[in-house]
Amino acid sequence: MSPENQGRLAVVKFGGTCLADSDARGRTVETCLELLESFDHLVMVVSAMGRSGDPYATDSLKALAPAASSMELDLILSCGEVISAVVMAPMLRETDVSARAMTGWTAGIRTDGLATDSCVSSVDPAFLLGALQEVSCVVVAGFQGVGPDGTITTLGRGGSDTSAVCIGAALGCESVLLYKTVESVFTADPRVVSTAREIDRISAEDLRQMAWQGANVLNPRAAEIAESSGVAIEIRSLATGSLVTRVEPVPIRIGRYITGVAAGPTVRQFVTEGADGEHPRDFFRRAFGLVAGCGVSMDLFSVFGSTAVFTVREEDARVTRA
Repeated sequence: MSPENQGRLAVVKFGGTCLADSDARGRTVETCLELLESFDHLVMVVSAMGRSGDPYATDSLKALAPAASSMELDLILSCGEVISAVVMAPMLRETDVSARAMTGWTAGIRTDGLATDSCVSSVDPAFLLGALQEVSCVVVAGFQGVGPDGTITTLGRGGSDTSAVCIGAALGCESVLLYKTVESVFTADPRVVSTAREIDRISAEDLRQMAWQGANVLNPRAAEIAESSGVAIEIRSLATGSLVTRVEPVPIRIGRYITGVAAGPTVRQFVTEGADGEHPRDFFRRAFGLVAGCGVSMDLFSVFGSTAVFTVREEDARVTRA
């Protein structure tokens, strides 16, 4: 099967709270049945079930192995999504929908190999297209892929969003549907700002910026991929099935200067200076290259003379200092 001959295909992702208990999983199955009235095939990307404290949630699995190496941590973290895929595929088959569970790596997702926060380097659609010749729905474990050396790696917090958008782009979809247990995307956290307004349409770039600064609606890398690939994202409510926010891959010109306000995570500031006699250009290239080589994203950085000042997320402070 080629992308042109796959029929009407939807790539749809369900977040962890959409799978947290039997009622939520039942509603997720009902949503898939409703989608199959309009589409011939589904690729269903799933997150780990529930949130911290639930037995198979990502944070719960992480707490089981506090002394694990980064490679071992990727192994245990990838289990949550695999469990979700293996649970949901039989539930779909019980409703007479032919379905098959797949891991991220058997679905063709390749990564750069960086432990616990890898980037997707490519998606080979042949594996999914082959499975879709045999079943109506392929249930893919999100948040994971395989590195160049064959090691399983995970995609960082919210990485199932990235999995879904990458797969949608690889299969030539015009849009990807992300189901979440949210009522809307707001201009600010409504728990903090009572006058926050709903956003029903936003550009991928604006949402990427909000996500990097702490908004939890969408993984920022998913927004980046949507923008570069031209894939639109529809964030939908599991409870109602209605569209919450449409994320457009192109800029939206509506005459406003501020889209939203987000509160970022706790950060650490670093100040570093070049060696005596080292040209500032060489120093900046070396310093920023070292940080990037560790897979750490810098923010709020400035340079002057032979000094570089920048911030990183607190969880990245130890590896940055080393």
